[in-house]
Amino acid sequence: RRAGSAVILPCAAVFTAERVVTCDYVGRTILDEPIARAPSVAGDARTVLDSRRAKEPGERWLGLFPGSRRNELRKHLPVQLATLRRLRETRPEIRGVVALAPSLDRAVVTTLIQDQARPDDPPIELVDSEPALLDANDVALTKPGTITLELMLRETPMVVIGIAQALTAAFVQ
Repeated sequence: RRAGSAVILPCAAVFTAERVVTCDYVGRTILDEPIARAPSVAGDARTVLDSRRAKEPGERWLGLFPGSRRNELRKHLPVQLATLRRLRETRPEIRGVVALAPSLDRAVVTTLIQDQARPDDPPIELVDSEPALLDANDVALTKPGTITLELMLRETPMVVIGIAQALTAAFVQ
């Protein structure tokens, strides 16, 4: 039996099959569900996340999506928070909103955020990851995965970061 892979995007099947191993396009079940397209269909979704979290005039939300596993959180969130800090140097209207995946402990994420914080940093909001959060962000900083597809379907601009192990990075180069 020959090794192979399954992918969720048709273009990935062609790319992978030409370079690596056999590949089957299996689709993605998320595409079977209706997705709100912000802002044209979602209305004021980019203005209000819920009744407690309304944007101030001129405020822009940067959604930070570090992942749903502890190892992803520890790798990605410090880089995302450092990026947020650098962006705020020239764009103080940016507000950081960290998405809390259901599989992560709120106390662990809060501690990690506090450990990375500097005394002059504005507060960072920690919000349960849900469709309303995806719609409310003006832009997202995310790790690769299902979240990138969900953001893409909502037409949310994003930057995708990935932290590679040293051996993997050397191999790719």
